[in-house]
Amino acid sequence: MRIVIGDPANVDGVMERMGNNRFPNMGILYIFGYLRAKIGDLELYYIKGDLGLDGYLRRLEEIKPSIYGISFASWVSDIAYKTINAVRSAFPDIPIVCGGTHPTALPEEVLTRSKADICVIGEGEQTVLELIEYFQTGKGALSEINGIAYKENGSVKFTPPRQHLKDLGAIPLPAWDMVNFEEYEGLGYCKAKPNTVMVFSRGCPYNCVYCSNPVWRSSKPWLRLRPPEDIQKEVKLLYEKGIREIWIRADEFNSDLKWTLAVCNAIKDLNYKDLYFECNLRGDKVTEELAKALRDINVWMINLGIETFNQRVLDGIRKQVTVQQIIDSCTLLKKYGIDIYAWLMYYQIWQENGSLCWETPAEVDNTLRMARNLHKEGLIDLMSWQIATPIPGAEMFHVAQKYGLIKEPYQYNVWKVGTSIPGVKERQAQIHRLKGFLLQAYMAYKKGRVSWQTRSNIWDRIKYVGDAVLGIVKPCFLRSSRDLECRERSL
Repeated sequence: MRIVIGDPANVDGVMERMGNNRFPNMGILYIFGYLRAKIGDLELYYIKGDLGLDGYLRRLEEIKPSIYGISFASWVSDIAYKTINAVRSAFPDIPIVCGGTHPTALPEEVLTRSKADICVIGEGEQTVLELIEYFQTGKGALSEINGIAYKENGSVKFTPPRQHLKDLGAIPLPAWDMVNFEEYEGLGYCKAKPNTVMVFSRGCPYNCVYCSNPVWRSSKPWLRLRPPEDIQKEVKLLYEKGIREIWIRADEFNSDLKWTLAVCNAIKDLNYKDLYFECNLRGDKVTEELAKALRDINVWMINLGIETFNQRVLDGIRKQVTVQQIIDSCTLLKKYGIDIYAWLMYYQIWQENGSLCWETPAEVDNTLRMARNLHKEGLIDLMSWQIATPIPGAEMFHVAQKYGLIKEPYQYNVWKVGTSIPGVKERQAQIHRLKGFLLQAYMAYKKGRVSWQTRSNIWDRIKYVGDAVLGIVKPCFLRSSRDLECRERSL
């Protein structure tokens, strides 16, 4: 059998503009690694999202797949549907299977708005294996495969949830041999190239209101950790392939400090002096021992999930951290020479005691003021600045739906704040956006991280928002930093 799993096609250049070409799709690579270990007679093909629709279809015609799969997030759902429908027209008889965060969060929408046949809900290794066996043998029924939604007689059917693979160490390594690292842009801010991303853990034990993490929340436990020796093995593999910097993909690398320190020790034992790392951290679990361990393995920059400098808002979105803990963590990390990239969002919304709550303009001003002050004190080096966007799979999405804050259906990357948050005028929100972009650009300039390309990008952002403030253009807001992860990192 020939199995194709791909990203959406680069329809109208959307995938390219949104930074899709930074890293390979790790979910697909993990599925391919798993299938290879379980089934020997498969031909596996990964189609990146850098091909236009015509080129994408030509590539499929060359392969002539037995099954076509596509993995996508909410922010590209529209072009994913265009890709799916074009594939269905060109290949009317092949099964089309969808996976990823958006099909997990809204499978009924996917099966209604596109001509796909099946949605994989949750992580895909075991489910895709069983689907292939079903189509390969013709035995059994879709209703017997856990963790899917599928069409039957014009309606959408659901099977029982798929339980997580509990031992991540038993999952084969991703199919890195299918990746040409020269085809990917990699990190926007980095110490060395080529660089890539590597999954160290799956999930998160916390439940922040804004966070969309539907794949890992489809079953419990919500957090699973890879064995340190398994991580060491993959780091060694990537190093031997020439990789010199790795972005540690973990919602927070310090969710379990005992495990984190064990991982750091395993990497340190490799003694790679020219290999660098970046990672995500929480602000309440940074210790002296952790900071030193990070420095010892060349973690040169961390992404700190701050979100806001207002305690009322942090409590409302269930961040389970205090402003003082955040400042203390910044101080400790800087003591060990680690750069800090502050993840900041503004105009958070949540529900409390049955009532809608939101971050006020005064609180947004306070976040900007605190960010400026901490930068002056040398405690923050760089920052992201994104409006808190309701993304399918997040509690915030359901809150926004309940209170009618999302005016246009199926718009997951655009939020017109002016008429969405009570008491916040559109122009006020645009002014806050502009102030944040200016501060972000200033930090990047001071850090020496502004190239000709980023200068153009910064100017385009500032000009666009400035025109929006003046009423010259109709404003639209960017995606949530949590959904796109590293797009904001490119400025």
